[in-house]
Amino acid sequence: MKFFTDHPTKNCMTYIEHFLFSLNFSKIMLIGSVQALIHAVFPEYYKTSTTDIANKIQLLLKNNGCNKKK
Repeated sequence: MKFFTDHPTKNCMTYIEHFLFSLNFSKIMLIGSVQALIHAVFPEYYKTSTTDIANKIQLLLKNNGCNKKK
């Protein structure tokens, strides 16, 4: 069981909180990957998507887990 709970606990999350948090990152990055692919082919589309996603991820990391504002 420690295999599943050690890392989340060190980041002030339960297993389920960490699972959902990581799953959300997966969704964000999947969308970003598709947008980056479209941007590569059609440079006028999604001009700021990579920066926007990087900023979103940074904000999520800054405001969750042990950094969560109480």
